[in-house]
Amino acid sequence: MDSILELDRNEARLIKETLSQAGNKELFLASAPHLFDDCFNLLLSQGAKAESFNLIKSLSDPNNQQADNLNQVYNAILAVCTHIFKAGLKGAEEFAPILEELGIPKKSQADVQQVFAANYLKKVEQLQSVYDDEQASMTQAYSKKHPLNLAVQDETLQSGNARIVDLEWRILYQLSSKNLNKVFAPRFQITLVLLSAAGGDFYHGGAVEKAQWSSKRDFMRVKRVQFECDHTELAHLLHKIKGACNAMETMLKPSGK
Repeated sequence: MDSILELDRNEARLIKETLSQAGNKELFLASAPHLFDDCFNLLLSQGAKAESFNLIKSLSDPNNQQADNLNQVYNAILAVCTHIFKAGLKGAEEFAPILEELGIPKKSQADVQQVFAANYLKKVEQLQSVYDDEQASMTQAYSKKHPLNLAVQDETLQSGNARIVDLEWRILYQLSSKNLNKVFAPRFQITLVLLSAAGGDFYHGGAVEKAQWSSKRDFMRVKRVQFECDHTELAHLLHKIKGACNAMETMLKPSGK
């Protein structure tokens, strides 16, 4: 589980210990399909009422003597489901080893797999189709009880072209030189940190330092592009970027205003 989901060792150990504790283990095994159902819907849905979930409402029930245990188990499974989404699991064959490591008997795994297919794989496909296939997004049947959380998809969009995720800069000033004619003007060293989906248009141009983002699942890669410029060149770059920002703002303004 910790390998395919890229869990920190301490986090993986804490999840397993929580689910194996007395009172938690029996509750988890008896409620596994409902727990995964609620956690997937909680993660991928938005604005759903507590009554739409299987077990969430019972967490606040003062007469529920297992509320504390249920809360612990809930948090553990929600952490697992969050990492399932981050890792981008694609099918039942990737999900099965996780269920085995969590200690769910094979005879009970089929019910959880059905939840995984209906409330995870299907919802992820719907989230992607909203952007990738306009026709499909208009004809698909979406759950009214659990509306899609489009913000989740916005945060994980991957494009073929690299995206800037950070920028570093420093000023270089030369104090001496053998060349007496050299102008000791300051220069700027700019470092762009780019993130790109593996297989995208990534390795083109410039001197770069590249590093694999994940040693376990090859999803995205990071590279750093570094260049120098003087004050005039930097001012020209800023002018071009400002022009692009102005054009974007014009496009985003509501028509007629």
